Amino acid sequence: MRLKQYIINEEKTYSFEEKTYSFEEIITLIMDKCQPVIKELLPFGYNDNFLMSGRKHKNEVFIGKVRKNRKPTDTPLEIHNLFDSMFKKRYGWKPRSNAIFCTGSIDQAKDYGQPYLIFPMGKIKYIYNPNIKDLFSDVLDNGIYSIEPDDPDVIEDINVSMVDDMVREIGEELYYNKYEGDPDTDPDIEDWMDDHYDEIKDDVLNKMAEENKEHNLEIYDEVISGYKTNNLKRALGLGIEIMVGCKEYMALDFYLYYDLIEYYLHTYGDKKPTRKILEEVDEAIYYDRKVKFWKDN
Repeated sequence: MRLKQYIINEEKTYSFEEKTYSFEEIITLIMDKCQPVIKELLPFGYNDNFLMSGRKHKNEVFIGKVRKNRKPTDTPLEIHNLFDSMFKKRYGWKPRSNAIFCTGSIDQAKDYGQPYLIFPMGKIKYIYNPNIKDLFSDVLDNGIYSIEPDDPDVIEDINVSMVDDMVREIGEELYYNKYEGDPDTDPDIEDWMDDHYDEIKDDVLNKMAEENKEHNLEIYDEVISGYKTNNLKRALGLGIEIMVGCKEYMALDFYLYYDLIEYYLHTYGDKKPTRKILEEVDEAIYYDRKVKFWKDN
């Protein structure tokens, strides 16, 4: 069944072992190595939902390793690390850095690349928020929640006239608290304002930044507290972002394998394949095909 095996490099980052597997071997491997997730899919009978993920990959089947220190593509690194620390404090792990991002929605998976069925191998953990389709777009990009900028320079750029009004209002109050405005003895208010404008503006912006940061942290804490760590089937039916923690996962091209895997699980549940079962599957769905199988070493 295995036709050849050799090592190549891809993008100078990963080493892959290429094998050629039949469907029989693939379903056997899934039922042998992926029982924890299979049992999550089948507590009350299979309902056609799979973990899926859009991947930048060209192979029909591959085994990937979950990165231990994933770097964000859209989220600012500071916010990424903040969320990870909040997840770690509440749930005991850092899913933003150490998980594969999945969904139960084929449309959402396609937004990120070639859609694959994802079968975590061995023990798994997962986490999701029923109200968050995508943490970046729903929260950090002001999709649902109003996140305020907490960088003084950004605050000034988007609120030029408001900041100027606040600086002048505070400046006048400070001036008249100190002086009576006597033209013979006191400095001219405009000259005084010019001398102190930057100092007052820095204080205003820093205070606004701190207030916005506190506002944002309250929202982040509310979002994080809404995450769930059970009932995977529910999450799959919601079409939301699901962060899955595991060491390795098997990925199968959605368009080539959905019908086959769906038929097997619907008909046989979590039974490991026997020769008789595989012959029945062959009769029900003809699939005379071998595929290159890539493993991340």
